[in-house]
Amino acid sequence: MLQDSQSDTYRYEIGERKSRPMMLGDKLERVFRLVGIKRAAKLYEAKTGRSCGCDKRKEALNRII
Repeated sequence: MLQDSQSDTYRYEIGERKSRPMMLGDKLERVFRLVGIKRAAKLYEAKTGRSCGCDKRKEALNRII
């Protein structure tokens, strides 16, 4: 398994551009997507027509830490 610094170097070498480091909100969004919570949130939005607040929560967590 690659260490964080090694994986950053590897991503850069294969051409993936990093616009900013992954913050807490970004990491949680990734976990939620993998677990399926993101899909449930999108279904909630489709059924109720109300926003789940995922984007606002993500940005707030990114600002805090």
